[in-house]
Formats: sequence, C-alpha cells, structure tokens
Amino acid sequence: MNLIKLKFPDLILDKQDRSTRYPDFHWEETNQSKKRRANTFDCFYLTKDNNYNYYMSIEQPYTITRKYNYPSEHNGSCYITTSNELDFYTIASFLPNDIIMPTIDLVNSITPDRWLDIYCEIIKDHPEEINYLNQYSFYVFIDNDHKKRKPFNEYCAVCFPFIGLSFNKKRVLRYKEKGCWINGSYYQRLENNTRNILLFNRDGDGTLGEIQPIIKIK
Repeated sequence: MNLIKLKFPDLILDKQDRSTRYPDFHWEETNQSKKRRANTFDCFYLTKDNNYNYYMSIEQPYTITRKYNYPSEHNGSCYITTSNELDFYTIASFLPNDIIMPTIDLVNSITPDRWLDIYCEIIKDHPEEINYLNQYSFYVFIDNDHKKRKPFNEYCAVCFPFIGLSFNKKRVLRYKEKGCWINGSYYQRLENNTRNILLFNRDGDGTLGEIQPIIKIK
C-alpha cells in the first residue's frame, strides 16, 4: 500500500481552561504549524482495527506553543515553543474525533514485516529520507494509571520503528532483543518486550521523539 495524502483537522483548543488548569498561560498552535496543515501530508498505512484504517504522517503535523495570559508580567518572549512529552500529552487532550495518539497496544500490533514495508514505501516516494529514517521516532501514549507505576513513572516511551530489525535463522523478520545507543542517550526496552518501544529518562536533555497523531478512517 503506497503513501496517501491526508489533511489533519484543527485542534480543539477551546477545551483548555485558562483560569484554573493553566493560570499563567494557554496553548496555541504555531503559525508555521497552521501553514503546514493547510496542505496535505504524506501518510502511510499502519493497520486495520474495528473497521478503521490507521494512518500516520511522515512529518509532524502539529506544533503548539505556550502563550502567557499576561505577557506584560513576564520578561522576554510571551511564547514558549517546544516539542516534548508535555506537548505530546497536551496535544492528545486537544485532538478531534478519529485522531488518536499511538498506544503501546497499537504499536505492538504492527509486525516488523509491516514496518519494513512502510520503510520501503517511504524510500520509494521520498528517497531523500533514507539518511533520516533510522531516527524516525514518536512518543507512545501511556494512560494515567500506568504513568503512576514503574517504569512509566520514571520513563517516557518512544517508538523507533526502523531500528533493530533482523532475521533469525529461519529468515523470520523480528526485532533484536538487545538495543544500542541512540542520540547519545541511554534507554532500556520495555520489560518483557523485545520490539521497538524504548524507555528514556524523563530528565534527559533534548527531544527524543516526534509528536505523531494517527488518523482513523472507516
């Protein structure tokens, strides 16, 4: 299945409560993000479940910024733009219907063979991406109950779908049981999981994953 072009809808930003939940600032989508979303995104097919087809974009469709409610009371810029785990969960709270964040169960339902097919599809349409796909990654959604327990109370979950693929003696494609160093950061694999979801320290420096929502189409 080749790449298809899809538009990502507006975030529902009026869900936020500026007076109680975020007394000092509110979230806005950046102008650059809005301009990107005026066009379609090249998306690849992930899987099918409950009569829905699931698609993910090659590019990150949303970037949000914190805007101070009272900029005159703050020194410097009234905007703070990042792309981290906090933004990931914030965007998740603003997503419209039929847009979701990737969960552990959904990611683990996608076979290594399918990820390899996706890799080939992207390279076929975008050969310039071949030098960057090994770093393609995205945050994985952890519900609030699990975030209170180990290891998710200490680590954030990031999927690197195109690393660690190998064939066993029977020529079956799978993920290696042991990983390596990525971006100079130490990670561990999810317990009892030898696939492509990696755990990183939350207090580490830098952005570890992209914010990649998934479009569901019936």
